[in-house]
Amino acid sequence: MKKILSVSLCSLAMVFLLLAGMIIYLGYISAPVMEGLLRLPGLRGSVHVYRDENGVPHIAAREYDNDAFFALGFVHAQDRFWQMEFQRRAASGSLSEIFGKKTLEADEYLRTLGFYRAAQAAWPSFNKQTQEIVKSYTAGINAFIQQGIFPLEITLLHYQPKRWTVIDSIAWQKMMAWNLQRHSWLNKLDYALVKQRFGLSAISHYFPDYPDSSPTVYASGFDERAAEPSLSGIKQREERINRILGMNEAPGKGSNGWVLASGRTTTGKPLLANDVHLSLSAPSLWYLVELRGPGLHVTGATIPGLPAVAIGHNEQIAWGLTNGYNDAADLYVLKKNEPLVKRDEIISVRFGKPVHFSVLESQYGPVVNAVMPQLKASPEKIALKWTALMPGDTTIQSFIEINYAADWQQFEAALKDFVAPTQTFLYADRAGNIGFYYPGRLPLRRWKSLLPVTAEKQYQWHGFIPFQQLPHQLNPASGLIATANNKMVADNYPYSLNARWPVPPYRIEQILHRLHAGKCLSLEDMAAIQADDISSLWLQLKPYLLQVKAQTKTAQIALDALQRWTGKTDRADIAPTLFAYWINAFEKLVPEALRHEDKIIEPLFLYRYLKDEASQSDLQKSFDAAIQKITADLGSNPLAWRWGRVHQAEFMANGLGKIKLLGGIWNRSIETSGGAYTVNVGTYDPLTLKQISGAIYREIIDLSDFDNSLYIVPMGQSGNPFSRHYEDLLKKWRDVKYVKIKAVSGCAPGKRSCLILQSADSREGLSS
Repeated sequence: MKKILSVSLCSLAMVFLLLAGMIIYLGYISAPVMEGLLRLPGLRGSVHVYRDENGVPHIAAREYDNDAFFALGFVHAQDRFWQMEFQRRAASGSLSEIFGKKTLEADEYLRTLGFYRAAQAAWPSFNKQTQEIVKSYTAGINAFIQQGIFPLEITLLHYQPKRWTVIDSIAWQKMMAWNLQRHSWLNKLDYALVKQRFGLSAISHYFPDYPDSSPTVYASGFDERAAEPSLSGIKQREERINRILGMNEAPGKGSNGWVLASGRTTTGKPLLANDVHLSLSAPSLWYLVELRGPGLHVTGATIPGLPAVAIGHNEQIAWGLTNGYNDAADLYVLKKNEPLVKRDEIISVRFGKPVHFSVLESQYGPVVNAVMPQLKASPEKIALKWTALMPGDTTIQSFIEINYAADWQQFEAALKDFVAPTQTFLYADRAGNIGFYYPGRLPLRRWKSLLPVTAEKQYQWHGFIPFQQLPHQLNPASGLIATANNKMVADNYPYSLNARWPVPPYRIEQILHRLHAGKCLSLEDMAAIQADDISSLWLQLKPYLLQVKAQTKTAQIALDALQRWTGKTDRADIAPTLFAYWINAFEKLVPEALRHEDKIIEPLFLYRYLKDEASQSDLQKSFDAAIQKITADLGSNPLAWRWGRVHQAEFMANGLGKIKLLGGIWNRSIETSGGAYTVNVGTYDPLTLKQISGAIYREIIDLSDFDNSLYIVPMGQSGNPFSRHYEDLLKKWRDVKYVKIKAVSGCAPGKRSCLILQSADSREGLSS
């Protein structure tokens, strides 16, 4: 029997080794061509692509700017085609065509909202230049597809990718808008739940307003009728879909950004810093690039699948982004006689029959009952009206125009085409100007849009806030502009941007504290601020929490650690772990319907409770519960409570990352510092304490010398897990270190890492 068992185990080991060897081989042969000469259909002239030591491509088109965008599409596909393929299938609601029934729920949801249809409707609104650039970018992707060498994921899933279309090249912008702006209507569902169960006044109890004393970016009872159908369970469905798509609504999602005028820097020119917070994934969402043509030179972060540098600098200006957190969507409870149009959808399902379902469209937008189980039985239909689903979205055009902008006036003109999601754009130029703009299509309402509303006249939009009256500023006297998703304007601003500002002020207060600490700040000072991991939330709650007493020896060790703690959420410390467990112990203060898997308790609600309502007994019970829980989970030895042991950034691959036998090929994790409300954001899942989102792109732009600017993304440039550039930037990212992207105008034919792209019709050789 032992001999048989030994042979069986040996056979299994051999099978495993053979499979592993095959996967490694497939990964190796799918590596892109990075040297030599390629002749590609769709190019007009020649392009040099030099990849530096960090895998960052320096793309230089010799004759035509559009060739640079062609090469960008080609290079994006070379390094990140699976990411792009997953994204376009998500946007079009066709994941089930390759994954089967597991993604059917997500496809139905995405088809109902109609992101791909909205992208199709946007295309005619682009000007000729934008359309030609998108066509060139698309042609570059198709040149890659035509080669027939695909990433490992596609080989394992065993299917042939379709040709790319211009709609594929703009559709992911709709998904990004949804990711950054869906809080607008999801929050209304929470507020409606509270109103139904506890009354209207309870909304401000569980969701306190942004403090009046806290910073705004720019200094300047409800009469609505609410929806009454059962709303329970809606956000749980959202969370399932978020997990499939690798998105979340956790605290810290958003960005930090600030810009300093010349007089406040050691360089004598402006400095602009930006870090963008979104869900972690393998590979990361962003991709670094230098892009050059006869009339174009831009460097920074791109999103594979989209044809522009979204954040970065050109030869004259630099810019950054933070999420605007405005309210650009409403949920309408439709009248019974509301005219509706039925749209038939068919979802192809791998290894199954096609699924037919219908979507009802109203004058406001899609009816969402069908994708929200708790609303299916409701006699009232609810429709979503959202600017990103309306015709005329020229946001992609805006980004392309920014790439070419040479001064504030051209930058401002480009932002007129920006629609959704509203962002705070930070600006600096070589002439020494700094500024910000808050562009986007923001509805004019005559009511405070806190809840779903009935489809009556008084709840109709009356156009949009005029562009020139959107918040903006050029060269403030302070020489400083900072934003961290904090409240945009003071209450005297003449228009409503949001019924309730959803992001607490902890990050912005710490950033401003650091920025005002020195008269003239350097590039190194900017980096130190991006690395700041002080928990302002702990400093605020500390006086109230530390009134407890230790009941056991273990509890005394924990209490001593917290009393010494300065709030620095270092991965080597145990205090951040204790604080996270203690915060979780207050979860029962919130009604169960308002608890979400990726959501930590509202900090302003907890602060008010501790300050005004908590008794000594309440505090003691919560502390004792936290100690009991941490010892049950991690043991009684305090050395096992180290923050880095539990707080690890998890980078999971979209699509195959959750398959146990395959996920390890792509998935990575690393111990990290930070927390949900630190400047160096380390937002975690409250159930596991694993970091699920963070600063997935950082830049610090030096307007005195662009070559001195700093950049970093997590993981690496490549999506191939067997590439040396798959995770070579991970430790740098964790430690808030950077790389430089120095300007390269081309590369010598035959040189290592130098790829020459030429038209398929060209007769020139490597000597060109």
